[in-house]
Amino acid sequence: MEPKSNESLSKKNIYNYLTKIAIILVIFTLIAIITSGANATDISITSDSTDGINGAINNATDSVNTITLSEGNYNKSTDKNNNISFSNKSLNFTGNGSAEEVVIDGLNEGQLFKIDGSNNNIIFENLTFKNGNASEGGAIFISGENNSLTIIGCIFENNYGNISGAIYNNGSTLNIINSTFIENSGDISGAIYNEDSPNVLIDNSNFINNSASDTGGVIYTGHGNFSVSFSNFTNNSHIAIYINSTKAFINSSIIAESDVAIGLGFVNSAYDLDENILNNNNTIENNTILMIIEGNGNSIGNGTFNSYSTNLKGIVVSGFDNNFSNIYLNGFINALIFNDSSKNNIFLNSTFDKNEVAIVIYGSNNTISTSTVINSLVGLVLNGTNNSFIYNRIHNNTMGMENYGENNVANFNWWGRNNITDYYEDYGTNLSLDYYYVLRLSLNNTFFTENDSVIYPIYQNATLTSSFGLNSEDVVNNITLLPPFEVEIILKNSTGLIKSELIDLRSNNFSEDITLSKYNLNTNISASLDDENITLSINADIVNLTITNIVNSTSSEHNIKDNITYIITVTNNGITNVSNLYVTNIILDKDKLNFINYTATEGAYDYATGLWTIENLNSGEIAILEINVTIIAIGTIESFANVSVNDSDINDKNIGNNTSSISIDALRIPVTLTQTNITTNLGKTIKLESTLTDKNKEAIVSKSIKFYINGTYLGTNITNSKGSAYFSYTPKKTGILYYTSSFTDSSKDYASFNSSKSKITINKFEINLAIGLSTGYVGYKKSFKVKATYIKGKVANKSFTVYINGKKLGTYKTNSKGEFTFKTTPTNTSTKIQIKSAENSKYVAISKTYTSKAKYKSFTLKYKVKTSNSKLTSIKTKAYYYKKVSLSVKVANKNGKPTKGKYVQFYIGNKYLGKVKTNKEGIAILKYTPKKT
Repeated sequence: MEPKSNESLSKKNIYNYLTKIAIILVIFTLIAIITSGANATDISITSDSTDGINGAINNATDSVNTITLSEGNYNKSTDKNNNISFSNKSLNFTGNGSAEEVVIDGLNEGQLFKIDGSNNNIIFENLTFKNGNASEGGAIFISGENNSLTIIGCIFENNYGNISGAIYNNGSTLNIINSTFIENSGDISGAIYNEDSPNVLIDNSNFINNSASDTGGVIYTGHGNFSVSFSNFTNNSHIAIYINSTKAFINSSIIAESDVAIGLGFVNSAYDLDENILNNNNTIENNTILMIIEGNGNSIGNGTFNSYSTNLKGIVVSGFDNNFSNIYLNGFINALIFNDSSKNNIFLNSTFDKNEVAIVIYGSNNTISTSTVINSLVGLVLNGTNNSFIYNRIHNNTMGMENYGENNVANFNWWGRNNITDYYEDYGTNLSLDYYYVLRLSLNNTFFTENDSVIYPIYQNATLTSSFGLNSEDVVNNITLLPPFEVEIILKNSTGLIKSELIDLRSNNFSEDITLSKYNLNTNISASLDDENITLSINADIVNLTITNIVNSTSSEHNIKDNITYIITVTNNGITNVSNLYVTNIILDKDKLNFINYTATEGAYDYATGLWTIENLNSGEIAILEINVTIIAIGTIESFANVSVNDSDINDKNIGNNTSSISIDALRIPVTLTQTNITTNLGKTIKLESTLTDKNKEAIVSKSIKFYINGTYLGTNITNSKGSAYFSYTPKKTGILYYTSSFTDSSKDYASFNSSKSKITINKFEINLAIGLSTGYVGYKKSFKVKATYIKGKVANKSFTVYINGKKLGTYKTNSKGEFTFKTTPTNTSTKIQIKSAENSKYVAISKTYTSKAKYKSFTLKYKVKTSNSKLTSIKTKAYYYKKVSLSVKVANKNGKPTKGKYVQFYIGNKYLGKVKTNKEGIAILKYTPKKT
């Protein structure tokens, strides 16, 4: 396990500090009560006092701080069912003697004390509470706001309550110091039941032989701060301490001989086991179960259970949706149990060491992952349904796993060995154990998972590797989820050790290149991890001739007219030179080939006989023969090559690699017919096109192509220089047709081919428009004549909508000649004309756009100007209708100097246009657009 962080250690120190502070506060409270009592009238009673403890409480005024009980047995009716209902008071019940000598005995006839006021500080000291009996708290029940109850040096014996035999604390501060709880019992909690108490402190106290039939054999604590220190819990039944608060700490205490030492019941919380319980100098021993976890939705971690070998079982989980991490469990009969009610719990990054049965899983959908299970009699017992045991390291166990459940999963684990056949037993149903990790060695990517040896050529590079992976390479997995480990890898050769390394093969592979030679005839690689140790030996050949016979193509299929090359390679992989080699090359069905030529690096070759002779091939040398041929016929062509030595003194032990064969299938040249979809209109003749190409996408010319419409034969045509054949066709009705084409080669060189379907979409008749677009003048109305026709003639009585520059002009209907006329006045030199017609039963919709050009018409414009002190003066200028023109005049004084800032009025005829102030040059300019009147 990882060492505790400084943060965890500091939290532990803070806990110890807070415990000490709490004890000091209790002492100060006692001193305050004693001090205040110096001026008070305290009450003392004996066991013979008629009014008993009831009367003393009733007589306690604000000035009374202490009720002292003399030695004796207080068992009268007035000594039981004591009710403290006042508020804002401090009251101390003190025994005048040892607790054994001052006994409040309920005789099993009722509750001893009920405290339900508020803001009270109640102390019981040196008293024995015995034989109390109630539904809630046989001895003491306390509730109310801001109450505090302190028990010092007291004994609680043989009390009973449905909820809590001794004390039921409902929301008050509770301090128990130097006290003993013995043989108290209840259905829920035998001794103390805390319900949402803000602070509970138990120090230097003993809890012995207490029992509960349901929860909390000794103590049940709800939310709030809860601390136990220097206390003893021995021989209590069911659960000794049941915790529902994440603010619970147990320190320097003994929990022994209970059914369950500790129970955790809180929900949706985070809790550190070492920090709060396990690493706080506690002794937890001889319990049936060390810890039971009944809460849900928690994150619980950092638990070191490595010194409690006397407890039978470690952790029992009955809750759901909990996440556990970094737990170490050692020396149990059962280290971890998920019981029947458990579900959806996850246990991660944990270690189970030296247990009899490390893990037992009942329930459903529970998961153990990223953990290590070692040194146990049985690593895992799977029961229940849909539970998972994945990405774990399980090794050095007598038996790895036993399955008795249904639909459980045990994939993606390292079982400490490559062969797991005898490492698990399956008595259940539908166990998924198909994939597991294996330790591998490899030679040139040929993998071995058990000891093996290989004869290998000398002077040839060999790559030896060690890797770790799934037994099935095609399955997606995440090897980094396995717990960390290191594999010992040793590499040796004939001369001794080459390399020894420790490597984490989850993220790295070991690889080493070696070469065998006359001086190094052997190399071994071994890998060791957990229970697995495998070795691969590479041994050199003394005499080893190998031959390969291949064709220079990655495909086993070839076509007519292909040129191919047979490549025969002979290698002397032995350490001895060889003479007089013979290679026999037998090619069956030679009539399907035309021989071109050959090349050989050694010796001579005869194609007719198929014999290749090599005079000498030294150790490590290679001889290559290449035979070039052309395929001329279809069919299977087989080739066999064999190498032999004409020398009785040479013995090639590796005769299995002296023969090589290859088979190719010679096929017709594959072709493809490609077509395109066609969209047309009724009445138009279309050209069906089909293009024939070979496997290299090159055109095939002068071949007959047949054409079909909806499966009906139309006719045949010949491919042109581009491999395309055409066929003309005129559709007779609207709709969808499909055309296909087919090819069959009479020469048998090309394969037959049928094209896929291509779609012909035939729409209704298309309307053609003719419009006169002669040039006119801007601002002058112009007539446009439009004629509508289709393939069969004029389009009469058809409505068309005209838009001018995007704005609707009107809707017009053609006359019997298919013509209509519209008029418009151009406002610019370019006018956009759009003519639309909706689809009907005969024609498709159309939308045509045209541009009409116009020019500005010129004329001589006469205008008049005057100033405030001048008469009208006439001026002429050239202008264009509907085109902006600048009217200007220059004003000067009688000396001819320009006059600035003088208003000039402009007129055309008697129409006043406006006035403009002259600039610094004495010029006034007015912008004006003339329109034809």
